Amino acid sequence: MKSKLTMLIAIAAVCVTTLWAGWGPEEQITTGGRNVRSVTSCVVAVGNNGYKHVVYRRPKTASVDIWYERWYPSTGWTSEYNIKSPTGANYGPLTITLDGNGTDIHVAWDCWLSGKESVIPRTYYTKCVPAKKGTGTWSTPICLIPDRRTATHDVACYQNRVAVAFSLNYWINPGAETEPVIGYKECIAGVWQPPEYIDVGFHASGVSVAADPQDGDMYVLYQSDPYGVEMNAYVMRRVNGAFQAAELAVGEGDIYMQEASVEVDPSTGFPHVVCTRGDDTESHIWHTYRDASGVWQPLTLVSDEASPNSKSPRMCFSYGSAWVVWDEYDGSEYGIAYAVGSYDNWTLGWVTSGHDDGSPDIVPTPGDVPYAVWIDGRTSPAHVWGSTYTPGDGGQAQPGALSQSSIEMFPNPAKAGRVTVRYSLPREEPLRVTLLDVSGRAVRTQEVAATDKGRSFSIDVSGLNAGVYVARLVAGDLNVSKSLVVER
Repeated sequence: MKSKLTMLIAIAAVCVTTLWAGWGPEEQITTGGRNVRSVTSCVVAVGNNGYKHVVYRRPKTASVDIWYERWYPSTGWTSEYNIKSPTGANYGPLTITLDGNGTDIHVAWDCWLSGKESVIPRTYYTKCVPAKKGTGTWSTPICLIPDRRTATHDVACYQNRVAVAFSLNYWINPGAETEPVIGYKECIAGVWQPPEYIDVGFHASGVSVAADPQDGDMYVLYQSDPYGVEMNAYVMRRVNGAFQAAELAVGEGDIYMQEASVEVDPSTGFPHVVCTRGDDTESHIWHTYRDASGVWQPLTLVSDEASPNSKSPRMCFSYGSAWVVWDEYDGSEYGIAYAVGSYDNWTLGWVTSGHDDGSPDIVPTPGDVPYAVWIDGRTSPAHVWGSTYTPGDGGQAQPGALSQSSIEMFPNPAKAGRVTVRYSLPREEPLRVTLLDVSGRAVRTQEVAATDKGRSFSIDVSGLNAGVYVARLVAGDLNVSKSLVVER
């Protein structure tokens, strides 16, 4: 029996390695213990040395703490560290980035202080130099703009420069009707420069900043509502220490934009924007980019048009492709969805599903495969989970060499009841999914009519013995497999 089980595991590994491209295995990053409340947001960065860094926010009884955890190859996830703030009112954006050397960590967050007339939001910053053991050396947090109330912020790095962009909380700042609404501040070789303020002519929010790794130019995105009827996204390029005129990247449409961010493709230097657009009934993820001629291209739909609630997109670039993750509700289940593509041709899939997921983030790793984190409600309280993308050719994927066929199952491992099976196909046709045991015998079979290229159904695993099974999806000439572990 042991030899058959070993053989089946090997077969399953071959099937997954050669035929299946997807995410996994999933790992729980944060744990229980004294932290008895659910995580509310998380961000991730991965250094050139392969070290992973996660910062997350976890409420307490009367406050909110900011915590950091790191992953070293020799130790795994260890050494939780509490990032100190002036008060426990740590709300709003939470951002992280790495130096140009790919090791030092830069973290910024919003802290709400008590004021006479109202709360006073400020953006704070700290830096960490990682060590081989422990949590590294953290600097004393500083307030980046003490005399301005900030609303949102983002942070980016290029070589020895750290850049932070702000939208200013204009409605509670003194003289709000005449103040600029975008702030920008740089740290050059360890020295913070005076802040710059940019008057864009109307209220702005939703700031995002990204660095071009080719030449160090910075791109600052901000959202605005100049006409009081819709939210547009503008992008300003900073060249040789000066901002160029703002360009309209997303707007002039009849669909309201809810959120947007900018990232730069390191292979081309083109800035890309992902955003959520929708209304009171549904929302979707869209993408655009600025080409070599300086023209912003028409928006393309990234998310599944059939899923009514997609939000919170984050983007990165890995082995020549753009990757987007977002929080999705398809009408029956919650999950973290993803898309990979080349500017306007997207292949969709799921990082995870079937849980109360949210707040995803995604970054490339030194192996040039993306790593994603998200908040997962499969346990109570909710925790931060992570997963690495597994290329379809055993980790040696080349640009554009990703499979359009996949099968994913949740939960995996499974204990009892029904397992959700999600699949993605390049075309519509009938399919059959079969569960094979250690002897290769079919123990469950499910057939699905030709309805969609991608959807989900469930298989009952009650009564199956504990062990490793292979789920084989057959659709026409397509044959995709994935292992399923059943526990008791």
